Amino acid sequence: MSRIKTLFWYWGRKGGGARYAMEIARPLAQHPSLDLHLSVSRQSDFFDGYPSLPPDHLLPIDTYTNGVEALVRSLGLPLLRKRFGDFLHRHAIEVVYSPMSHLWNSAMLDLLDRPRRIPYLLTVHDARLHAGEGFLPHQWLLSHENRRADCFVVLSDHVKKNLVGQGFRPEMIRTIPHGIFDYQTPDAPAPAPRRLPDGRPVHLLFFGRILAYKGLDLLLEAFEALVHKNFPVVLTIAGSGSLQPYRHWLDRHPDRILIQNDWIAEEDIGGYFDRADILVTPYREASQSGVIPIALGKGVPIIATPVGGLAEQFADGQEGLLSRDTSAGALSGALTTLLNDPALYARLSEGALTRSRSHSWSGCADLVAGELVRLSGRKPVSGH
Repeated sequence: MSRIKTLFWYWGRKGGGARYAMEIARPLAQHPSLDLHLSVSRQSDFFDGYPSLPPDHLLPIDTYTNGVEALVRSLGLPLLRKRFGDFLHRHAIEVVYSPMSHLWNSAMLDLLDRPRRIPYLLTVHDARLHAGEGFLPHQWLLSHENRRADCFVVLSDHVKKNLVGQGFRPEMIRTIPHGIFDYQTPDAPAPAPRRLPDGRPVHLLFFGRILAYKGLDLLLEAFEALVHKNFPVVLTIAGSGSLQPYRHWLDRHPDRILIQNDWIAEEDIGGYFDRADILVTPYREASQSGVIPIALGKGVPIIATPVGGLAEQFADGQEGLLSRDTSAGALSGALTTLLNDPALYARLSEGALTRSRSHSWSGCADLVAGELVRLSGRKPVSGH
């Protein structure tokens, strides 16, 4: 039986979503049921990491790297529509998979219905944009794409619940948890269980874009409480975004807070987690977190607020601790519990590594491929 002609379609270029796309594309290219074709952005930070396919299976496109380029190249969307439609027709694509939305996707969706309807599987990372993300039409574009999808992959049951609340049928939605991002350098030893530091400060890490919903103010208030209790802690804040709202906390502890206020390059991400002892995600809302899988893979215990899909990404008391609520006092309490219990810290670190081994990208890809086979109406090819 012939393999299913599948288009993997992702035009994003940077960040956790772009890495997610590249990671899941590689095992999908090896799946015996799929004849994978790729349409990805040449500007992607991960362009060279995508699987090697026959040249005629590739539709690389030029997107943009800044606002001016986005405006100029958007004028070329009519030509891109022709190229995209010709590619679908020439290769007789049977099913399309997008591992994440992109602003230009909406301009192409009607081509999936000409001359026949091609089933569309979409991974939805967030059912709605968080506060401070995107721009005015962005949510409309995402909603438009969702309405065209025949089936969804979500990374948490929290997002599934939100999609159901928007009117989508539960049977359209498959929860497939996030795989583990491996930021080990090739010559580095495999991560080993960690111990709570003794004789040096404990390094807390806040990592990622600095937006209001991420709750950095809650963490800084909790951190200040730890300092007043004479805990030997330092905090690293690594990510882009305005720090002005937090300046009064930062200025009070310049010797205790390390700041890298910029977009963190891929090659530098692993080092932040290697140096961290505890990852803190003090979010006020969350679909799930792309940084928690990095911490799990590094054996770094996690302190998180009990919001959204965070509680689905690790087990409270096994790989990290959930605060009792979304407040600075609750975060301080969870951190205090962990800082006072070296045996608990060691168990959480070992548990994080154990959990990370069960979240392989090949396992995720198998589940995604199963959805693609189902949508195609074909039977799976034996051998997997």
